[in-house]
Amino acid sequence: MTTPEDRDEQIDQQNASAFDEHFIEDGEEQPVKRQAAPGLVSVLRLSLLLTAVLAVLVAIVGGLIGWSVAGWNGVLSALVGAALTLAFAAITAGSLWLGSRQGGISFLAIVLGGWIVKIIVFIGLLALITSAPFIVKGVLFGSIVAAVLGSLAADSFAAMRAKVPYVDDPQ
Repeated sequence: MTTPEDRDEQIDQQNASAFDEHFIEDGEEQPVKRQAAPGLVSVLRLSLLLTAVLAVLVAIVGGLIGWSVAGWNGVLSALVGAALTLAFAAITAGSLWLGSRQGGISFLAIVLGGWIVKIIVFIGLLALITSAPFIVKGVLFGSIVAAVLGSLAADSFAAMRAKVPYVDDPQ
């Protein structure tokens, strides 16, 4: 039977060995290998899954509406809108995952940089796509708005369903 003192001693030894792993013999720091928090990874997976399902639904419903409004050009416009939304949601999830692996100020730089790149690329793609002859602007706009609002709802749902502890487990 272990006593509380024995458990405290085991924890101290584990902490000391974990501390020693991060430093080399001459005192220089080793880079710490970080992993994304499991709770965050599960939230991002659920969010991406729900967003992908939503993008398929927007492509189908938007395609039907686009077909009734403008034929094949309307269908293509709805597909482009749904694909753009899915791609940008994946970039957001990827930047959050990568940033969480870095931690600290690097997290903020990666996530903010991802948002800035997304905004610039989105504006550029919209300028390029809207000048294409097969794009029906109303269908494209409607599918993007529906997919973005649905993606926000999917992100919110995934975050609310997350079971993330308030403190990290000691390692």
